[in-house]
Amino acid sequence: MKVVSTGGGFNEGDIILACDDKSITTLLEDTVFKFRGSGITPRENAAAPWLFTQHGNPFVDAPISCQVVGDDSARRLEWSSIDSSGWRSGAPGQQKWGGQFEYINHNDVAWIKLPSFNNRVATQLQALYSQVESDLDKLRTAPLVILDVRGNGGGNSQWGVKFSQLIWSPQYVEAYRRSSASSVEWRVSEDNAAHVESFGRLNLAQTMRASIPDGGALLRQDIPQRQPSRDIDAPLTGNVIVLMDSACVSACLDFLDLLSSFEGISFVGEETSADTNYIEVRRTFLPGYRFRAVIPIKVYRDRIRPDGGSYSPTIHFPNDLDRGSDKAVLDWLRTIN
Repeated sequence: MKVVSTGGGFNEGDIILACDDKSITTLLEDTVFKFRGSGITPRENAAAPWLFTQHGNPFVDAPISCQVVGDDSARRLEWSSIDSSGWRSGAPGQQKWGGQFEYINHNDVAWIKLPSFNNRVATQLQALYSQVESDLDKLRTAPLVILDVRGNGGGNSQWGVKFSQLIWSPQYVEAYRRSSASSVEWRVSEDNAAHVESFGRLNLAQTMRASIPDGGALLRQDIPQRQPSRDIDAPLTGNVIVLMDSACVSACLDFLDLLSSFEGISFVGEETSADTNYIEVRRTFLPGYRFRAVIPIKVYRDRIRPDGGSYSPTIHFPNDLDRGSDKAVLDWLRTIN
C-alpha cells in the first residue's frame, strides 16, 4: 500500500508493508471488509481511507505502528482529528481526482467530467448536460472524447442514460442497448416509499404505497428484453475513452454496462469497484443512535453483470502519473489514443 499524502509520520511514496505485525491484506480483512463489502469489493486503493481513519466502530482498534519498505524499525502513527470533508478530500476516488463537474473542449479533445450521478447534485448535472448539448456538433467531431467517471460513487442511473442519449442520440442507444436484467424487485414499506420519493421517483413511491394494503412485500418491475439491432452508425467520429477508478460503483457501473454495449469504447485507468444484485440502499439510525442500518431495497433478477463483477481497464494508469493534473492526464491519454 502506497502513501499518497504527507503527514502522520510518513512521507509521500512510502510503501506500507504491515501494521502491528499484521499484513495490509489481513488488516483490511479484519477492520474494513468485515464491515464494508465483506469480500465483494476488495479494492485496496478504495479501502485505504477506511483503514487509516476511525469512524466510531467499537469493534476496530486504531493501528499503532506500521513498517515501510526500506526501514527496519516500525513507525508510530500520529493520529489527528479531521472533519468528513477533510477525509473525503484526501481519499482516492472521492474528490481528489475528477471531483468537479466540467466540460472541456480543446481543439482535439472533448472531456466530460461526471464525478457523481447523485440527485443531490442534479442542478450541476443539468448545467453540465446543457453545456454539452450546446457544443454537441464539436464534441461529435472531436478526435478524442473522454468520459471521466473517476470518483463517481453512483446515484440515479437515469443520468447515465440521459448523457448517453445526448452524446450518441436516443436512436443509437436504443439500437445498441442490452437488457441489463430480466426484472427488478423493490421491498415495499412506507419508509422505502419515502426514500425513493426523496430522489424524485414519485410514480414508484405511489405504486409502492398502493401495494402496502395488499400485504405485498415485493413490487416487481419487468425489464423489456431487447435484442440490439446495431443497425445505426455512431455519430461520433473520434475515439471514446472512459476514464475510471475504484470509486465507480452502483449507477456508475450501470453507466459502464450501457457504454460497454456500444462500439469504439476503451476503458482506461484502474479497476472499478463492484456491487451485488442488491442495491439502492437506505440508511437509518438504530435506537440510541450508536449504530446505523444499511438496508438494500432493490434487487436485480438475472442481471448480466454478476455479483462482485467489476470493470478492468484495457490500459492502466502509469504508477508515476499525477492523476490530479488535467495536463498530465491529458498528455498521457494522447499518447495512447
